[in-house]
Amino acid sequence: MFRKSFKRLVEKPDDKLNEMPLVAALTMENLEKDEKMDIRPQTPIICKHCGGIVVDYSQLKISDNNISWNCEFCGNDNSIKIKEPEEKKVIEEKKEMTGEELSVLFKEITKEEETKIEHKDYGNSIVSIIDISGSMGGGKLEAVKHSLVQTVKDIKINNPSTIFALIAFTDWVEIYSTPETSFRIEDDNYLFSKKNMAKFLKKTLKDVKIGPVSEFGDKWIKKIESLRTLGWTALGPALYSGEVLIEEKVKQSEESSARIILLTDGLANQGMGNVESADKKKAKEFYESIGADCLKSGIIIDLVGVQSGNQVALDIVGVTTDITGGEMVLISQQEIESTFAKIRQKRYIARNTILRVFMPKFLELDDITGTYVTGKIPKKPGEPINLGALDKDREIYLRFKQKKKADRAEVPIQIQMEYLDANNEKKYRVIRSKVKTTDNFEEYSKDYDAEVYANMEIQEANEFRKDYDLSSAKRKLNGLRKNLKSAPFAKSENLSMAQELADFEEEDWMAQEERAKEEKVQDMSSYYAMSGQSSYRASMNTRLMKMRKKKKKK
Repeated sequence: MFRKSFKRLVEKPDDKLNEMPLVAALTMENLEKDEKMDIRPQTPIICKHCGGIVVDYSQLKISDNNISWNCEFCGNDNSIKIKEPEEKKVIEEKKEMTGEELSVLFKEITKEEETKIEHKDYGNSIVSIIDISGSMGGGKLEAVKHSLVQTVKDIKINNPSTIFALIAFTDWVEIYSTPETSFRIEDDNYLFSKKNMAKFLKKTLKDVKIGPVSEFGDKWIKKIESLRTLGWTALGPALYSGEVLIEEKVKQSEESSARIILLTDGLANQGMGNVESADKKKAKEFYESIGADCLKSGIIIDLVGVQSGNQVALDIVGVTTDITGGEMVLISQQEIESTFAKIRQKRYIARNTILRVFMPKFLELDDITGTYVTGKIPKKPGEPINLGALDKDREIYLRFKQKKKADRAEVPIQIQMEYLDANNEKKYRVIRSKVKTTDNFEEYSKDYDAEVYANMEIQEANEFRKDYDLSSAKRKLNGLRKNLKSAPFAKSENLSMAQELADFEEEDWMAQEERAKEEKVQDMSSYYAMSGQSSYRASMNTRLMKMRKKKKKK
């Protein structure tokens, strides 16, 4: 699950580390494989100063019912009392488990009277937000309606306790909390003001009923079938309404999950979040704020853009999916039904995921790829990084920077992941890796894993493509290829495979551009937002499988 480009650390900072940086990959593929884990059903032992968790119990000193230790990250002296005799027994048993790399899973202790939440692939609630503006005519809305009906039927059979709500939007927003209960928002005082909209919704939703598909399934089908196309595209107000609806009426606890599925074929051009306005930066900030709020509330946003000759602006609205961990797709009318099926069946193995990274003071976190980070990269050890929702194909890359000379012969690095698993159970996964130092750069470079470094650079190049900055993406990829041919990499591990990955990525980009021409894609910024997101999140295994598949075809 944790793979590093470096097997050793150079004792003193070296300029050559700019060419061969300290990179680590956090792979989600094995996140669910608990049977191979060291599972500890107890409260983690945490440093009071920095938050680092003790996984190597050999460093603990036990005296009567007291535990003391010196934190290997911040150097703080800690002391705590053992509350339960069973905890002391577990600690004594685990003291022999030490080594260069330890991976531990702490399960949150739940009380017997607490009811375990059943597994729900859909989550506890789904809010579908559907564009019914005039451009959705010509069969598009009919395809969407058919897909929604199939979704409701599927949920009714497999997850009947799931709450379902519908929001339709044109130049106004209609919120259906049940098939029999709805209210319309068409006043500009609300459509153009987040503050006024929030105040109105919170007041209105107090007396609004909402319920599971088991209660309203057949009526939902009739309501969906009655939708008709009209007017403009108040996408921003509709999306914000969905967020408030979930927060006020659906999501009652951290463990409950929620998804918003938004479908549109046009540009947001009515109310707040208007993308047609001259101030595109302000529009993006609006959608970033919705994404950030949904991330805090554990809401996943999926965005389906339908090609119709109009601009959909996935590059702006799609930031909500970047932040929450959802997915954005740009499809043809013919793909609506299959895409809806794929999205509703998508399974997230971790939600509300918070990452924390710990290392000694002479190291700092320099960059993160494979996820969207709002603001600056956290430099302080243990600062929370919210990753949102993750599926098994995701891979997060971390780059470290060595600021000073190493102050020890073995350097610890710890990764903490706090998340809700697919069964809505709270878990804490902790990976502690120890790396030996060397004063010989050749020794460092000989053991260097070029594959890990290459995939992080490729992810970063695809972030540029997602933003439709193709020249920067190409420069990044060419820089990687040039660097892999330089002297320091001559004897590094997996060099030829790293070079193949870089070459294949360029071929894949060319193939994507050919597909766009064949499909006569007009909204290229949305096309690159979609394809770039998929590529910058992709794991190394995903790239290798694509590469091998292409070789077989040849």
